[in-house]
Amino acid sequence: MRILSGLFLGLSAVALSGCVSNTYDNLTNLSNGCNASALAVSCNSTSSNTSTTPPTTTTTGPTNTNTGNTSTLSANATTDTTLALESNKAISTQSNPAVSKLSSSPLTGAAPATQSFTINTETSSNSNWPVTKTMSYYPAGGTTSTLADNPAYAEYRYFQKNTYDEELQVWSWGDSFATQYRDVTNSGTAPLHQAWSFGGNYTSASDIAALKTSGAKVNYSGSWTATAQTSNWVDSSDPNQVVSYNNNWRVRGTSDLHADFGTGAFSGDLHSTNWLAVSKDGTRIVDALDPTLDPVNILDPVMLPNVKLTGTITTSTAANTHPNQIVGTANMDASTYGWITTTGSNPMYGGFFGPGAKEVTGVFALDTAIPSPTKGNISINDDRRGYLSMSGMFHGTAP
Repeated sequence: MRILSGLFLGLSAVALSGCVSNTYDNLTNLSNGCNASALAVSCNSTSSNTSTTPPTTTTTGPTNTNTGNTSTLSANATTDTTLALESNKAISTQSNPAVSKLSSSPLTGAAPATQSFTINTETSSNSNWPVTKTMSYYPAGGTTSTLADNPAYAEYRYFQKNTYDEELQVWSWGDSFATQYRDVTNSGTAPLHQAWSFGGNYTSASDIAALKTSGAKVNYSGSWTATAQTSNWVDSSDPNQVVSYNNNWRVRGTSDLHADFGTGAFSGDLHSTNWLAVSKDGTRIVDALDPTLDPVNILDPVMLPNVKLTGTITTSTAANTHPNQIVGTANMDASTYGWITTTGSNPMYGGFFGPGAKEVTGVFALDTAIPSPTKGNISINDDRRGYLSMSGMFHGTAP
């Protein structure tokens, strides 16, 4: 993407729109309908729109009746730490994660034929979430895994036209697992309810204490996957751009994670290898990072930087608690493109699993923006924002 070069200081590879577009429009037309010139952005109107209000999601389809959750799960040694989102916005905070529980452990061999996902969001909107349902294994989606460290994978669905549409993905390694739950009953909108969770055979408090005493520094490598929404970007006029910058993405990549048990510091870099979305003409799934495509398909500031994880390792010996947890934040690497986030947002949770903390698994969410123009010593009066919302899970194994 090389439009508007020289206009936005420090962001010559990026075009940010002043218009607000609905990224959940019909998948056969994913363009945001804006035309860019060297000096203005117009949104099919007679005047330039320079609003910096974050884009909103318009709900289409039937009125949602998929509610009535009565779960009162509480955080204990048998429940899983969970990140809850509503319409792509995290409602879980660093200090108050949701909790959930699967009906069957995914670590006991073959994938169960059925699975249920019960959640307590620990928020006032908990009753607006769906009641717990028994979901059936979905063979068409649950037979393979394409993540770098090849976890076992299972997929479950509960579907009734115009009434219910829920899906559950379960990734499992030797001692840990992660899940994504999505309520997409109102097709064509952001997920009304979405949750990422993790659990498994937690590393014991005594093993964590031994690592802490020795000052062990452990590096982990593995994979990650996420869903993402981009909005308020200006598409190129280049015919080689086959996938819109304003889109719903399936993201995956490799993870480099680092635990310093002596200091209690945890950090990580999530590298992108694939950004997948429906093409502009609605005919196929396109990977914007496919090296055979023209570079104009790559939204540089979104797809090239790493997701940065930063957290603190905590330990517990109290009864009915997990013996270790990682609590922190996830942000886009701001060193090149200048991403900005709300202080205290973008939660990240994780934990260590197996003897000697041989695995680390966790979940994250981020909601962030790039402002433009910047770096000027002249007054600014043409503010624009490019938005990114992302949530997902990560895993790593020690050598």
